[in-house]
Amino acid sequence: MKKWIPSFATALTVLAVSSPVALAATTSKPTTGTLVLNNDTIATPSLIKKDGQTYTPAWYVMQALKSAGIQSAWKGNTWTISSTGSPVVAKKVANIPDNQVAVIINGHSALKLPKLVAVDPASHQRTTYLRLTDLTTVLQKLGLQVDNDGLSLQVQTPLVHTLESAMENAQAAPNSQLTGTMTEHIQFNLTPKGQTDLQGALSSLDMSMNMTAQTGTVDGEKATYISIQPALSSDGDNSSTIPLAGDTDSSSGSLPTIQEYIQGTKVWVNEGQGWQEETSAEQTLAELESELPTNDVDFTALRNIHATKSGDTTTYTATLDNTAIQKMLSPIMDAITAEASSDTDDSGITPNQLAQLIDTVLKNMKETVQFTVQPVNGEDQLTAENMTLDMNLPTKSIPSTDSTNDITKDVTSISLHETMKVSYTYQDVTITPPADLPTGGAQ
Repeated sequence: MKKWIPSFATALTVLAVSSPVALAATTSKPTTGTLVLNNDTIATPSLIKKDGQTYTPAWYVMQALKSAGIQSAWKGNTWTISSTGSPVVAKKVANIPDNQVAVIINGHSALKLPKLVAVDPASHQRTTYLRLTDLTTVLQKLGLQVDNDGLSLQVQTPLVHTLESAMENAQAAPNSQLTGTMTEHIQFNLTPKGQTDLQGALSSLDMSMNMTAQTGTVDGEKATYISIQPALSSDGDNSSTIPLAGDTDSSSGSLPTIQEYIQGTKVWVNEGQGWQEETSAEQTLAELESELPTNDVDFTALRNIHATKSGDTTTYTATLDNTAIQKMLSPIMDAITAEASSDTDDSGITPNQLAQLIDTVLKNMKETVQFTVQPVNGEDQLTAENMTLDMNLPTKSIPSTDSTNDITKDVTSISLHETMKVSYTYQDVTITPPADLPTGGAQ
C-alpha cells in the first residue's frame, strides 16, 4: 500500500470535499480494516466509526475495482463506475449535498450515499469515506460477490466465485473418480569439494507415481479406494534404480503398488504384503493427503487467481500461499513431529529441529496450480488440476546431527521440482471394498 501513496496523493485530494462534517469524524481512534479481492489483500485502510456505522476510504475500493477490470472516476460529488469494459466517462450529478455522493453504475444513476471527509492516516490526505454497508451494495450491483464482516470486505469476481463453487461441489460430489500422475526430481547441488569427494555417488533422484482414486458410498458411509504405483530412479553409477523392500521389478524402478481403502473412520493400507487396518485413522488420513494431493486444496490458500473462459470451460491459474498451506498441513506436521519425538533411532534430530526444518521447507516452496472447471450434471465441477512445486533448500538450514554436520562441505543446497496432473470425473460408479480385507472389515 505504501508504494501507492506518492503517485496517488493527488487522486486522494480530488476525492476530498471541504465540509464541516469531516471534522466530527476524526475524533475517534481509527480502526484498521481489510479489503480483499479474490483472496489477494488490496489494502488495509483505516476505518472510521460514527453513529454505529463503519466508514472506509472510497479510493481503496476504486483500486480494487481497477484490479478487477472495472473502471471508475470521481467528479465533484459523483462517482461514475463502468463494468462493461468501455472507458469510463466522469459525470457530475447536479444538486448533490456536500454530505452525499451520487453513484452512477453503467450509465444509470443508482444510489445516493452519505459520506464523511477525513484525513487518511496512510496518505495524510483528506479523502471521502463511505459506509461499508453502502459499498457492499455498490459492489453487488456490479455483479461481485461480497462478504462484509463489519470491518472488512471480501470481494470475488463472478468467475473466481465459480471456482470456489466448483471446488465445493467436487468435495460434496457423492461419486468421483481421479486419475493422475506425479513426477518429482530431487537434485543435490554440490560444492567444488563435493564434486570431488562424492564423484560417482548419487546426486539426483527421480520419482514418479501413477494414481487412481474412487469415492462413493458403502453401507451408508463415505468410502475412498486409492491406488498408487510409484517408481524411483537415480544417477548412481551401479544402477539406474533404487530397489526398496518388496521391490518386484528393480530393473525398471517399479515398486509395489500402494493401496488404501477408507470407509467412514476406518482405514486399511496394503503396501504389497496384504491389507492392514490402521488404528490411528486421523494420522493415516493426514499421511494420505501428503502422499496423494487430490481436490483438497483449500480455496482460501489460492492467490493471484487469473481466469480464462472459452465456451463452457474456464481455466484458472493461481499461486499457493505458503502461510495458508502451512496451516492446512499443520496436522500432518504435528503427526510427524510426534513420531520423531517417540522414535528411538539414532538420527539425532530432535522434534524441535524437525519442526524448524519443516517450517523452512514450507517457506522455501513456490507452488503454482491450474484448475479446469466445466459444467457436469448441471453444476460447475472441477475436472482437471495441474500443480508445479519448486524448492531450493540451503543445507545450512538442515538441523546439524552426527550424520549431517559436515553436509555443507559437500552440498550447498537441495533442489526439488515436482509436477502433478490430475483429472476428475463424477460418474455414478459403485465402490466395492477389497475382497481380502481382514476379518471384521468393511464388508
